[in-house]
Amino acid sequence: MDSRKQNGHPGVRRRLNFDDGAPEWENRLQTRISPAKSVELTLEMNEERLKAERKRAAEKWNFDFENEVPLDGDWEWEKVETPSTEARNGVRNETDSNRKARNA
Repeated sequence: MDSRKQNGHPGVRRRLNFDDGAPEWENRLQTRISPAKSVELTLEMNEERLKAERKRAAEKWNFDFENEVPLDGDWEWEKVETPSTEARNGVRNETDSNRKARNA
């Protein structure tokens, strides 16, 4: 006699699904389109996401990151020279190690 029936407990059964974790719609999509079309769709989705992210960042920081210009808004931006931009502009920049060696 089955021990589950003796104890009066109904049997519990669960179905185990071992999939790759991809959403159902994604699995169906991959089986219906060619790899080239899949790459094209992925690129289009990524471009849309990037465009949306740039818009969100521009609104948050009032800065056009694509054209690298400040926009009107809450933040005030000013250009700060860094060693790499100074070198491009012809300004010589001593590194700490050169300065220490010269002063030693």
